[in-house]
Formats: sequence, C-alpha cells, structure tokens
Amino acid sequence: MKTHTVSSTARNLGTQALISLVFVLPFVSLELINWRSSHEGFPVMLFALMWVLTFSFILILMPIVQGLRANTAKRVILLPKVVLLIVIASIWVRLVVDQMPCFLGFPNCD
Repeated sequence: MKTHTVSSTARNLGTQALISLVFVLPFVSLELINWRSSHEGFPVMLFALMWVLTFSFILILMPIVQGLRANTAKRVILLPKVVLLIVIASIWVRLVVDQMPCFLGFPNCD
C-alpha cells in the first residue's frame, strides 16, 4: 500500500514545477533584457513550451530515479521511458539552439 498523501504529491509537483521554472528563467531573463529593442510581441508560448517540456522531463525522470535507488525498477518498463526522455531532451535542446539568437537580441532572428 502506498503511503503517499495528496499533500506530498502536490509538494512534489510544486517542487518539479519550481525546478522547471529555474531552468527556463535564464532564457526569460535574456529575452526580457533584449526584448525592448525588438518590435515583436513577447514569446509567451515559447517559454510555456520550454517549461512544459522541462516539467514533463522531470515528471518522467523522478520515478525512474526513485525506482533505481530502491532497486525496484523493472528494466523492460524503463526502455520506453528512457526513449521518451531522450525525445523530450532533444526537442528542448533544439528549441533552445534555434531560439538562442532571439534570446541574445539579434535582429531578424527568425
């Protein structure tokens, strides 16, 4: 029987959301510093997508890490999760690499 309570689950989700925010915040800061010289709107959807990708990555990763620590992880179930983590990470990295000129304030970065 699981001993997790709703409050501990909410606390874990809150922690994961905060960690995701910490990963995205430097890029938001760069955009805010360089956004004033731009004539385009602030890319809220870009940062929302970056946050969701980071949150999803952490959400999938934490049970894997906990299972490996407790030595209860089933190897067959880990493979699809690891593949999904690789896909999420590659999308996030490609997104950041593609948008880095915009973050740095280069004109006509798109």
